[in-house]
Amino acid sequence: LPPSEFEKVIQNEDVFLLNVHTPYQGEIDGTNEIIEDWENIEKYMDKLPANTSVPIAVYCRSGRMSKVVAEKLKEMGYQKVYDLEGGMNAWEESGRKII
Repeated sequence: LPPSEFEKVIQNEDVFLLNVHTPYQGEIDGTNEIIEDWENIEKYMDKLPANTSVPIAVYCRSGRMSKVVAEKLKEMGYQKVYDLEGGMNAWEESGRKII
């Protein structure tokens, strides 16, 4: 999703906000979890919602890592996965803040 749509989702839905960027370079306000070992996301089930119907909004710095993680989350059974197109770079370029 582009930043404007992603922002609507994280503000209006009860979503789990996940940062998968390595190394840590800041986060979007409201982030629930930071998992830097994005290539092995399936090892972190204990940090993700147990209920696979809980929507997950995922992002990284440019969108490359989060795109891979979004696909893996779908394979792991999560029904609603949102990926921030362009990552934190696009988020900041659109005038939104990274903390």
